[in-house]
Amino acid sequence: MDFTGSVGRIVEDPKEARDIAESEGHVWRRRWRAFSRSPPGCAVVRKHALDDGPHVLKPWFHRDVNRDSAASLVREHGAVDG
Repeated sequence: MDFTGSVGRIVEDPKEARDIAESEGHVWRRRWRAFSRSPPGCAVVRKHALDDGPHVLKPWFHRDVNRDSAASLVREHGAVDG
């Protein structure tokens, strides 16, 4: 899908799709760097990991959870958000 214009369209040519993805990725990376910098003279201090959200403190977020144990957790707790 190409969402660069005012309306989306389906792109069937793989070369065109790759070109679109590369151009969108380049724009995203350029924008991301611009917003990720702090203004001069502004010290950014992270208080704790909760700034990123409570999920980063859960053991399954960055640790070794294989596919079977992840599937069993989903079966056990359901696929509800939260």
